[in-house]
Amino acid sequence: GNSITVNFNNTEGNRTLSVTETSSVGCSATTSITINVTNRPSPTFDANLNVCVGDEVEYSTQFVSGHSYQWYLDEIPIPGKTSNTLTHTWNTAGTFNLKVKEIKTSDGLYGDHDVQITVFDKPNLQGLDEIDAICAGNKPIVHLNGSELGVSYYLYSGENAISSLVSGT
Repeated sequence: GNSITVNFNNTEGNRTLSVTETSSVGCSATTSITINVTNRPSPTFDANLNVCVGDEVEYSTQFVSGHSYQWYLDEIPIPGKTSNTLTHTWNTAGTFNLKVKEIKTSDGLYGDHDVQITVFDKPNLQGLDEIDAICAGNKPIVHLNGSELGVSYYLYSGENAISSLVSGT
């Protein structure tokens, strides 16, 4: 038989399709069917694509009543993560695919959205050399043990930065 592809252009609602067959002598017959057109869910979420080992990050897609959700890491469902929000701690360096699947519970139609997340190791900060007491007004020289090329450092006193940006060596 012959087939025709019909596009309803994301317009929800009942649509009636009719087919009329006409014979070579002009006799015709028509049949119709009604189709309920419903849109597929289209979840989205914003993501910081670069995170560090140990970072706890919250991801969220808009909640839609009557829909269910499942989050996936590298195409494997994350157990118990079935709400529109996911809080995840990245424990391992590497590149991962994070996906949310949104399912319309009324008809089973679903949509999904995924992003690639790169998780980086934190710098290997080894510490500062010990500094004995100094007199007020004197400027100590601070030595950073094990600085890394391509890593930037600031020196803090409590919450306040007390140095400009210093590059590792």
